[in-house]
Amino acid sequence: MGMMRHQLDRHAPASNTRKAASSSTAHPQTRSSRQRVTFSMISPVLLLPPEITSIIFGNCLPSGHRYPSPLNAPLLLTQICRQWREFCLDTPNLWSSIAMADGCGAGCVQLLKQWLSRARNRPLTIAIVLDA
Repeated sequence: MGMMRHQLDRHAPASNTRKAASSSTAHPQTRSSRQRVTFSMISPVLLLPPEITSIIFGNCLPSGHRYPSPLNAPLLLTQICRQWREFCLDTPNLWSSIAMADGCGAGCVQLLKQWLSRARNRPLTIAIVLDA
């Protein structure tokens, strides 16, 4: 019984957070305020000014040639939560550098197009690595 109570207590804060976020009976201003508090608990980095968050996320980028990988930023950051995904997709500096291997195929072309569209009008660094 003690173990079960421990498990319930451990999940209570998450349950309360979900309740606060989904409360549809609250006054719109109260609901908005609750959502801000909820998001700050889930992702406090997004409460920072966008310029600061952009610098923090930029420091997560791998150094050297940036091959697209879901295990590295920026793709990794887009998988954390919806708010991080939206922020990353709206931050062109995160997408301004890419490396591709020679002969990677049609899937790479589509990925490259998508990556470059996210970079918008930022100066680009593109590395094409040729097999020796």
